[in-house]
Amino acid sequence: MPQNPKKKQRAAPSTLTKKGYDPERIYQKIRSAFQQENLTFDPKYQKDFYVDNIVTRTLARILAEGPSSPILLTCDEKGYLNVSTKYQKLEHNQTIADTAADDWSAEIDFEAIVYRLDIWVWDNPMIFKRGPEGGIEEDEIELDADSFYSFDAETEFIFVKNKTVGLDARYQIVGWY
Repeated sequence: MPQNPKKKQRAAPSTLTKKGYDPERIYQKIRSAFQQENLTFDPKYQKDFYVDNIVTRTLARILAEGPSSPILLTCDEKGYLNVSTKYQKLEHNQTIADTAADDWSAEIDFEAIVYRLDIWVWDNPMIFKRGPEGGIEEDEIELDADSFYSFDAETEFIFVKNKTVGLDARYQIVGWY
């Protein structure tokens, strides 16, 4: 078959020559109680992790030591680790201070949806329930006298009552938004 004179001929492949400094690679074994039961390695008998002093382009998978086995950490679309509490700037607060009676209080609404609750109970134990936006009541949480309780949860309203009949429980709740 005749060759087309207009078609460009491929150049012969060139050999790559190494240029520049050739650094010494230093390996270090990572000593840890890191359990690898749920991981599959190739080769399978690899039991240790190593790092070296050469920076390379890498597809990273981040593992953390969990209570019983390694946990693969993932990120959301903004780059926040899914296993961590996401930081949210809380600039305002609303304080509710009162005395919890024997029966459940009327619904106590916050001015805005709050994302952190700080609760102080002074005289006697009390029980409270909270509800996120949408009107669903969550389970009861019991708080001892002379205690403080703080947690992050989207909350629209709360209910309170004392635990011991006849003994009113003084409380203060600060909702942060």
